Amino acid sequence: MDKIAAVIITKNEATRIRKALTSVRPLVDEIIVVDDMSTDDTCKIAAEEFGAKVYRRDLNGDFAAQRNFGADQSGCEWIMWMDADEELPVETVSKIRQALAVSKDEVGFQLRRLNHLLGQPIRHAGAYEYVWRIYRSDKVRFQKPIHECLGIQGVTGRIDADILHYPFEAMTPMLMKAVTYGEQEAELYCQQHATVSEKEIRYRLMWKSVKLFWKMYFKKQGFKDGMPGLVWCICNIIGPQIKWIKIWEKAKIKRTLVP
Repeated sequence: MDKIAAVIITKNEATRIRKALTSVRPLVDEIIVVDDMSTDDTCKIAAEEFGAKVYRRDLNGDFAAQRNFGADQSGCEWIMWMDADEELPVETVSKIRQALAVSKDEVGFQLRRLNHLLGQPIRHAGAYEYVWRIYRSDKVRFQKPIHECLGIQGVTGRIDADILHYPFEAMTPMLMKAVTYGEQEAELYCQQHATVSEKEIRYRLMWKSVKLFWKMYFKKQGFKDGMPGLVWCICNIIGPQIKWIKIWEKAKIKRTLVP
């Protein structure tokens, strides 16, 4: 079977990195950690306890470049990308090995990502879907600096297995992350647009948010996950709202706001 590397980008993940690396180690031939100048023991844990190749590199707001850099440091044919708040169940490791052993023309594989909120799995609201996680190192690259995605073209496959995602164990970090991403996305948007439409901002803050909530909570049945499902849907609306509020603020300051 072709070799596979795990590529993980980190930033002060000393409290969570052990679980992620412990879960992926039985699958991969090497572990590569690209660290955004952590001030805790993230790098030490990865290198000394797991034998990872660790590279300290400033993120500079470009997640795609960070992940591509990590893949470039590997000599393996396959890359499995992960974050420090994710884990691979034992059965998932087995199914990935089976899929790669018989792989022929595939350039990438999807896994199901099972998101959790305060420890509870969110199985509805679009939070439990297939996502790209494994790809050929010589054929696929990440695109977009924020909310990065894989540019997959060619034959692909799906593996009937989960990757467990624990992004938020408390609400404050979740809201702070929304503010950080909102600021970055707003800055990028204003750089790419000479003028900003106030009409567009009103639509995004009002009707677009209502439509998104309806889609997640009712159409995709987020209500079936109880109170955590409701909070999940609301938080996924708050993020875009912060982005558009920041766009409005920046456009007013730069005097690029138009009706």
